[in-house]
Order: sequence, then C-alpha cells, then structure tokens
Amino acid sequence: MENEIEMEVIDHIGYYLGALNNKYRLAIMLLLEKNKKLSFTEIHKKLVENGLILSKPQLAYHLGILTSARLVTNRYQRKNKTLTEYKLSQIGKKVLEIAKKTMKIKTPT
Repeated sequence: MENEIEMEVIDHIGYYLGALNNKYRLAIMLLLEKNKKLSFTEIHKKLVENGLILSKPQLAYHLGILTSARLVTNRYQRKNKTLTEYKLSQIGKKVLEIAKKTMKIKTPT
C-alpha cells in the first residue's frame, strides 16, 4: 500500500501542492500534523490564536479544498454530540513531508 500512495503522490504532486498553495491551508495541514485530529471549532480557534484570522465560512471553504484534494479526511458522528474530526490522510502526510522539505518549513514544537 505504501508504494501505491507514493506513486499517487508522484503522479499528482502538482495538484496536491496547488491545494497547499495558500497560507491558511498550509497552516491547517501543520496543525493537523501536530495535533493528529481536530474538530472544526478547534482548528478555527488555533488559527485565530496564531494570528490567522478568517471567518468560519472561509475555514469551511479551505477545509473543503483540502478534503477534495484528499489531503485531509473528516469523520462526522452524531452520537454523543461528537463533532466532525479532521485529520491528515496518508497522502496528506506524504505531501506535507515533501512540501516541508522543499520549503524548509519547521514544525512548531
């Protein structure tokens, strides 16, 4: 399976990096890398805390792009009022790794 993911990343790297070509989407990906999974509200709160001010509709738009590009997955569960949780997909992890090497991005500790 790992080889299949790597081939897909190689074949579509321009498309994936295009989805990351935005400071909000890159910030979302880095947050998800650090936190493993976050709800919509948690992502919004953390972005605002880090000085990236955007409205909730704008956040939904950017999460939609990342989800459509299969860089982020989401899971919604109605039981026990569980909110939608977002996390990096396997492809998202690989693309972020490539992007970080290319742009020499350091993940905040």
